[in-house]
Amino acid sequence: MSDQDNKPAEPALFSVNTLKAEAEKRIRALWAGEVALFNAFWVYGFAVVAGLSIIASPFDLLGSLIHLVALGWSLFMIKPIWLAADKYQGPQHWAVAAKIAVVLGGLSTLASLLG
Repeated sequence: MSDQDNKPAEPALFSVNTLKAEAEKRIRALWAGEVALFNAFWVYGFAVVAGLSIIASPFDLLGSLIHLVALGWSLFMIKPIWLAADKYQGPQHWAVAAKIAVVLGGLSTLASLLG
């Protein structure tokens, strides 16, 4: 038996378990407000919802399901953005603006669901 046979297998670059663990870690950090306000608001909030809406546009039934996911994500993002704004160390007008935007966005999302 050679030394190569005894070497532990190197982890796959894109293993499902690694990706799942990283996604869970990021979601937990997001939910706890441990993500910078800019990233919480613009990346995880705005960009994800805008991207989902753009992807959904050309589809009928599938598009409706994607829009429903985007609406759910919008509601999910209220708490992470609010907590990130509470922890923001920069000029407070940005934290206040983020809170106002998240309240208005939440109300808009609820109106979309009810209307």
